Amino acid sequence: MDGPSLAEALFGKKTEEVWQDREVRFDVAAAQLQCRRGEEVLDTFEPVEDTKGNNGDGGRLTLTHLRLMWRSTKQARTSISMGLDAISSIAVRPVSSRLRGKQGSQL
Repeated sequence: MDGPSLAEALFGKKTEEVWQDREVRFDVAAAQLQCRRGEEVLDTFEPVEDTKGNNGDGGRLTLTHLRLMWRSTKQARTSISMGLDAISSIAVRPVSSRLRGKQGSQL
């Protein structure tokens, strides 16, 4: 479709596309981990360890009404943003943590 979007036609300016609730993005820039306008932080959990790709890497997990975001405390570039609409199920399984030994893990 060519031409301006409906929002552009109505309001005369470009609107920012909402991707935060639908997409999973790895190693996102710090700016993309900032809450967008209207996005509200529901809770923050710390420390939360990555037991999959970067085993032993601690970080902070932030839950908003649009997504889950995890960011490493060691390397700012190591992060993930998961839209809540992209999550189909959550399961708990035992894992071996470098920081805490045997623990339960949500995936």
